[in-house]
Amino acid sequence: MNRFLCIFALLLFVGCDRSQAPATQADQPVASENQPQSLETIEMPLNGSLFTIQIANEDHEREKGYMFRKSIPDNEGMLFVFPYEAPRGFWMKNVPTDLDIAYLDAQCRIVSTHTMRAYSTRSTYSLKDAKFALELRAGRIGELGLVVGQVLDIPANVRDSAR
Repeated sequence: MNRFLCIFALLLFVGCDRSQAPATQADQPVASENQPQSLETIEMPLNGSLFTIQIANEDHEREKGYMFRKSIPDNEGMLFVFPYEAPRGFWMKNVPTDLDIAYLDAQCRIVSTHTMRAYSTRSTYSLKDAKFALELRAGRIGELGLVVGQVLDIPANVRDSAR
């Protein structure tokens, strides 16, 4: 019985994780549907390819992510920066394109990767605690050869920029 309560408490904690889309996400204003949000960007190398990475480091930016974006260019991505490591979960409600996601720990080490399907309301969870999540066009993680255990070069000023 104690084990059941511990598992239930963990699921409840994960269910409250702000990295998952809140119920209000579906109520985004229609005017923003086809307009990408204006986020800080950095240039970041990923296995020899230079990417333009948008930084989502505030709650409202992390909640919106790639919602309503009809396409993601090959050499662009979005890095979600959280204030601390924790179990993370993302879903794809209102995201019209498949995406790859790499969860990273505080040392910028990839702890798990997944492909998420457009419009899915099923959450995709990190397999270990994560401080970062990197989203790319579906298929890019494999094309780039990114693997679990690999450390990515996230600039120091970005690593602790969560607000």
